[in-house]
Amino acid sequence: MLPSFIIHHPSSSERSEIVKELITKTGGTVVEACLMSDGKAGCRASHLKVAKMAQELYPMKHYLVFEDDCVLSEDWKHCIEGMEVADVLYLGFNDKCHHTTFGTHALMISPKARDKILSQTEALAGSVIDKGAYDHILSKLCRQEGLLTAMPPVDEKDKWAYQKKGLRSLITGHLR
Repeated sequence: MLPSFIIHHPSSSERSEIVKELITKTGGTVVEACLMSDGKAGCRASHLKVAKMAQELYPMKHYLVFEDDCVLSEDWKHCIEGMEVADVLYLGFNDKCHHTTFGTHALMISPKARDKILSQTEALAGSVIDKGAYDHILSKLCRQEGLLTAMPPVDEKDKWAYQKKGLRSLITGHLR
């Protein structure tokens, strides 16, 4: 099984059952989410925190990252079998528009992609791009760096993983 990380903040008690299920299915390690007044910045900082941990603990391995509102299907493991050729695998996503994939609730990231993400975000620190949503930054980086991305077809975007409905987004504050 690939190393797995689950981004969660202890104050989000309504997500505790989802997190327990994610731990059971993935064996994942819970990483405390970075809460900031700007939800986009918190999401971005949380994903970068996981990338740094993965780089330190598993420098040569792909890893999985899940947000604490992610629900996995029973057969989710089938989607990652043989997919280590991809630099970024979206196990599910909210929407795809032009060249941007929205949703970072369930990802598999290669060491190559992780290293590019970390080096590029450090280089962009403080810039306008640095203030963008993590899904925008990830999509743009994949295009610019020629990283191989994979995802289910749009009509099956929730087949392996989806965001639980009825929870308040920690980024926008809106109910999903």
